[in-house]
Amino acid sequence: MRRFPVKQPNTSGLPSSRGLILEYREDEADDSSEPKTLLLSDIFFKPLSYECLRTLPKKPPVEIDLEITQAKRLDSSFEMPEGNIRSKFTLKNQATTGYFGLVQGGWLPMLYGCATPNMICLLDTNVFDGLTGAFRNKKNGNKKAIRNDLVEHLYGSHIIINPMLYAMESPYDGPPPLEDFASRFREGVQKLKASLPKATVLDDLPRLLGAYGLTNDASENFSRTTRFLKAISGFLKSPVPHSNKAACWDEILDVANEHNISASSITLTASLIAVASANQKNAARNVLKFRGGYNDKNAYNAAFDLFALEILLLMIATDESRPIQLCTRDRNLALLWAGLQPNNIHFSDDNSLQYNFTPAEDFLPSEFRAKWKSLVEST
Repeated sequence: MRRFPVKQPNTSGLPSSRGLILEYREDEADDSSEPKTLLLSDIFFKPLSYECLRTLPKKPPVEIDLEITQAKRLDSSFEMPEGNIRSKFTLKNQATTGYFGLVQGGWLPMLYGCATPNMICLLDTNVFDGLTGAFRNKKNGNKKAIRNDLVEHLYGSHIIINPMLYAMESPYDGPPPLEDFASRFREGVQKLKASLPKATVLDDLPRLLGAYGLTNDASENFSRTTRFLKAISGFLKSPVPHSNKAACWDEILDVANEHNISASSITLTASLIAVASANQKNAARNVLKFRGGYNDKNAYNAAFDLFALEILLLMIATDESRPIQLCTRDRNLALLWAGLQPNNIHFSDDNSLQYNFTPAEDFLPSEFRAKWKSLVEST
């Protein structure tokens, strides 16, 4: 639970977008005639699960089963009834499966999240740098830099992009001063507009800060989180043996109390999962970047990843009718989000951002699940 100063954030007037248009084309017609095609817009996909991502191969061949829950037909040479379209298909496009869109209810391949009408794409720095660099090279005629279909599809699209995370991630291994943040925000807007002339880039910084209840106290929140992570890093520099898990769990709770880390926060929940998970290479441990020689940079990078998820929660709570996806290439971050299964995301009457987690079974084995539930219910 996190408190923000804006009780009813104003998101009215944000731009709209139909989303990407998808085309289905027959491989070949049975009677040697022209292959039939189907054009769809205003597409909603059912979010994919943690288990789907956990078992997804990291290298080709990769296949993902997607389900369209709602779509509009723009044009079709198929004979089909009028009305809403629902469909299931298997995605075999290898080039786009390494880009994850973290959405309410799970995740989607980023490109297919862009098909949702009015979707706001919150880009992490890796995606931002990859896309703007590739688009700049495309504009300059360097076709070798266009390495995947994601870049090709987004180049002429009318997607909506929020560059806030690019501005917030600092080259100083700590949150940037407000002046530098504003400068990076303007820089990010300029790069995106130059690279994606048809995209809508949210460029009103004061309005974005107000709309999402963000204030310049982020520095203290970062500092508290990084201090906590450094304080517990000694317990977690290597996977915790099962015989020591219960004691380590209690020690981390003591440190969290000393650093004023909420029991229901992403920070503490991820830290406890890093201890309790039966999988020694679990996503939480990888996101928190625990290792020998844990330093300020490791702690900051981990804190920023957690902050990105918190921003996503905040934006979902701000306007549930407005779809948002956090676009990342970090598979572990996607696994953590999908495995936490955030739900009941909302602002309470006292302006607190509230949400529940339902961690995946392998995140919290049974002996720790009961302890975690008791901890959260006591707050």
